[in-house]
Amino acid sequence: MDQGKRPFALSLGAGLIVFTVFGLHRGETEAYYAGAVFAIIVGLAIVIWNGKAAKDSLLVWCRVSDEKSARKAATIGAYAAFVYAGLICVIAVLEHRYSSLVDAFLFAFFGLMVYWKTSRIAAVTALAFYVTERIGVGIYRGVGAAVNWLVVAIFLALVFGVRGTLAYHGRAGRLRGHSA
Repeated sequence: MDQGKRPFALSLGAGLIVFTVFGLHRGETEAYYAGAVFAIIVGLAIVIWNGKAAKDSLLVWCRVSDEKSARKAATIGAYAAFVYAGLICVIAVLEHRYSSLVDAFLFAFFGLMVYWKTSRIAAVTALAFYVTERIGVGIYRGVGAAVNWLVVAIFLALVFGVRGTLAYHGRAGRLRGHSA
């Protein structure tokens, strides 16, 4: 990473953490959500600046052209499941809704299965659960609460996971001489 970008990214991240803590202290959950969104953006920017993003992936859509890129796309979906599980944990503790920790455990489990085993079933199930949760939130809290760009980013990452796992197993089957 360029020496000029690192302090900027770190200071932006620290400022957003302070903004989030201040918002939570005042009891404003909107400030928490905004801080979480910006913290995720800063984290993604740091990953991209460090060169850890796939060279053959676009910023918005991940290309799946071979077994290695399929594995990377599946890993993006696993990371999305981990991030969503972490957000659920934080929100469950802050709002004293501990039954939501079951959802967090499920998403963490799906993320582990996609990360370790490149599981197609786990990737598709995580995406289906996520879409179902967002529809439920839209019904009970309105479209504004159900769809924002953090939701879209997590949705796209979970779609990457599904595409990656399907492509990975399809290509691996062809390499072994089986039809997928």
